[in-house]
Amino acid sequence: MKFKDFFLQKLNTLPVGYDIDSIRIFLLDSVVGVFSILGALAVVMGGVEVYLQGKPEVVLIYIAVYLPFLGCWFFRQKIPFSWRAGIILLDLYVFSLLVLVGVGLSGAGIHLLMLFTVLATTFVGIRGGLVSVGMSVAAILATGICVVTGVLSIDMVAMTSSTRIEAWFMAAVLYLIIGGGMVVCPGLLQSRLQKTLGIIQTRTAEINKSNSRLKKALKEREEMEDRLVRAKKMEAMGLLAGGVAHDLNNILTGVITYPELLLLNMSKEDDLYEPLKVIKSSGEKAAAIVRDLLTLSRRGVNVKETLNLNLILEDYFQSPECKKLFQFHPDVAVTMDLEPELANISGSTVHVSNVVMNLISNASEAMAGGGKLYVATRNLSLENPIDGYEQIPENDYVVLTVKDTGSGISAVDFGRIFEPFYTKKKMGRSGTGLGMAIVYGSVKDHNGYIDVKTEQGKGTEFTLYFPRTSESLAGEAGKNDWQAFRGNNETVLFVDDVKEQRDLGAKILKDLDYRPVCFDSGEKAVEFCNSGSPDLIIVDMIMDPGIDGYETLKRIRMVHPDLPAIILSGYAKTDQVKSSLNLGQAVFLKKPYKIEALARAVCQALEGEQSRP
Repeated sequence: MKFKDFFLQKLNTLPVGYDIDSIRIFLLDSVVGVFSILGALAVVMGGVEVYLQGKPEVVLIYIAVYLPFLGCWFFRQKIPFSWRAGIILLDLYVFSLLVLVGVGLSGAGIHLLMLFTVLATTFVGIRGGLVSVGMSVAAILATGICVVTGVLSIDMVAMTSSTRIEAWFMAAVLYLIIGGGMVVCPGLLQSRLQKTLGIIQTRTAEINKSNSRLKKALKEREEMEDRLVRAKKMEAMGLLAGGVAHDLNNILTGVITYPELLLLNMSKEDDLYEPLKVIKSSGEKAAAIVRDLLTLSRRGVNVKETLNLNLILEDYFQSPECKKLFQFHPDVAVTMDLEPELANISGSTVHVSNVVMNLISNASEAMAGGGKLYVATRNLSLENPIDGYEQIPENDYVVLTVKDTGSGISAVDFGRIFEPFYTKKKMGRSGTGLGMAIVYGSVKDHNGYIDVKTEQGKGTEFTLYFPRTSESLAGEAGKNDWQAFRGNNETVLFVDDVKEQRDLGAKILKDLDYRPVCFDSGEKAVEFCNSGSPDLIIVDMIMDPGIDGYETLKRIRMVHPDLPAIILSGYAKTDQVKSSLNLGQAVFLKKPYKIEALARAVCQALEGEQSRP
């Protein structure tokens, strides 16, 4: 290997954040490597000299000097720097003395001592360099005295200067001056270099820290942009789904309620009894899909109650739907780990149950060949935000975890798992493709957060964070038949711009012994109330053309401030609905409704109960 290539190779091994100690180690390795090569040449030349002149002591000296260098080179990873530096310096010092004694002042002894001083300064520093100068001066004076007094004899007798004490003394003085300069100047340069390297290291650390902060900020920005895109996409799809759901709910009210009215007065033996039940059941299934669409549009939670996730999970695992699911997946082993003292949450039992059903159903279907399903709940007081699928802020949460050992989610699909109708399943065989979109919408409606972890081929873990509530569970409400809510000929004002809705509402109210008065616009209802005094008003929120339900109720309340009201809407609680409820003495009823629901709402409104905004 060429010396240039060797040097460059060593230079490339320097660490990025090197300091003066790293440079010393680099230089020591370089010196040892170079002298190992030169030493091998010296040994060969010594062998030639022995062959030609018969002086075996020369080659033995070369070998003795060469071996320490060779050992330090081969064991450089195991011998500490200080030991290697000491061995090399001592070896070089002894060799310098031998040369000085052998050939006197005219030989290479003085030059080797100079090299000894330079290396001592390089490896140890100014103090080491000054000590080496002292050792070298002492060696020169001692050798000179021994030569002059005849204790030592020099082979090169022709060099008479070596036998004069003045020559040795002058050599010692010159060495002291030159050697001192050689120590001080490089030492100061080394000190300055160390200070410069310290500044460079500090600046490098600051730059690295700034780069890390910048990378973190860029990553957070990209994550926020991804979340924003996902949120915008879900919002756009939600608006579309909400508009469709509103129109469908108006239609489904008739599909569900008219068969219910007909079945009340029909014998089970009638040929139309079963077909009507099928129509009613189909309408209810369609209404369930519409509820999913409303959940997707973030308008699905219209009832707030105190819930306990443990009870919801226990109810689901005992349900026929769950038993049927695991009949299709008999090789799925379920492990439950429920927090015994789980806190409560506030929300809708129907929607949270739907979330549980979708998560467990998806996890089971992801393990077609069998696997392990892990379901757990726990209380969590989050002190620092979590950066997961979305950022989860500090709060007190009730956490639901559903984990499977299934196929996992690919990187391509991961960003779209909550999109409506995006599914890898066969449509028509595994639902509508709304399952995970419903999970997302329901969790958002409950002011919750979602984290997802997945690894393809190893499984997926969904973790839902629901804000904790201090409210206690209420007792189960009594279930009364709608016949118990009959009226006493009270006048009920029914306002809806859809004729089928008015006709259906009027028929139900008549059957419940109320006296309905129907109008197709808010203006006509206000005009009627200016001259009449109804006992109750039922008004649809969205009416076109003309004023909407909120404005209708607001104008009527100017004439009849204590008039109870029922707010109808194909959506859940929109801002208009909440504003109407804030007017007071109002009950909310979502379309499509059943006979019992309308009967109960009329009774509640007349008795002065009110829905919370």
